[in-house]
Amino acid sequence: SYERGEVSSQLDEALQNLRELKKQNENLRELIKAERLERAEQERQAVKRKENRISDEDHAAIKEKKKVLDVEPVKKDLYSLEHEVARRLLENRIWEVYYYLHKRLLELPVSDAKVGNHTEEQLLSLLATASNFSEVEGAAEWRKKSLQAITDSIQEKIHRMQNPDNCRAAKALICNLDKECGFGCQLHHVAYCFVTAFGSGRMLVLNRDGSAWRYSRKGWVGAFLPVTACKYDDVVGSDVPGPYSLVSQARVVQLGIVDGLANKPAFLPLSIPKPLSEQLLKLHSNPPAYFISQ
Repeated sequence: SYERGEVSSQLDEALQNLRELKKQNENLRELIKAERLERAEQERQAVKRKENRISDEDHAAIKEKKKVLDVEPVKKDLYSLEHEVARRLLENRIWEVYYYLHKRLLELPVSDAKVGNHTEEQLLSLLATASNFSEVEGAAEWRKKSLQAITDSIQEKIHRMQNPDNCRAAKALICNLDKECGFGCQLHHVAYCFVTAFGSGRMLVLNRDGSAWRYSRKGWVGAFLPVTACKYDDVVGSDVPGPYSLVSQARVVQLGIVDGLANKPAFLPLSIPKPLSEQLLKLHSNPPAYFISQ
């Protein structure tokens, strides 16, 4: 009986301690809450005082900065390759129908002019809808930024390849600027040289830096920027450039005209780099034209 009474007394004491501890915890939470509210109010007042000191120009700058930070980044893959190819195909097919019917509608008698005009207006509306379809969900901006990223990557690689740390050690391809043809043909020849150099992992160097060019007494730089920071003499030195071939191990090779190549490289137009092919097919209606324009 004594033991039961002692246990009961201990339980009562424990319960009392728990009640007191609970009350202390509640008081502590109230104190913390009050302190947080006070601190928040102090910070709010400090911000308000600081804002009062900010000029209108500062407000505009902050607003503009917030606007920039709030811009949602363009999604890397907004649409699939299949989606984009199908969308462009649909628009092209509508254009084909329009061209066909436009010609036929012109052949209608004057009495059917109203029908012809209405049909053409409907087709034009359909074309506008197809064109607008290419811009939904920010697709136009997505394509623009994605293509710009590819351009930046290609340009960076070209710059690195065309401006090596050591001109004398770099593998180079020498291109003779004065091909026996007209101005446009010569520029096509330089583009061919550039693509061949790029595909071969070589720096493009114009023969004698393009100083002898019938279209300018100042040579290539009379009309265009230099293709490389390296000079012909620094690159070639006393070496004799060997003939270009896909398997040539020579550091410096000379490229002939494309007409004389027995085995044309697979990377010549209309080819595009395989690592970029899926993205370019997705983002551009004419990947070879896009790539060669880089």
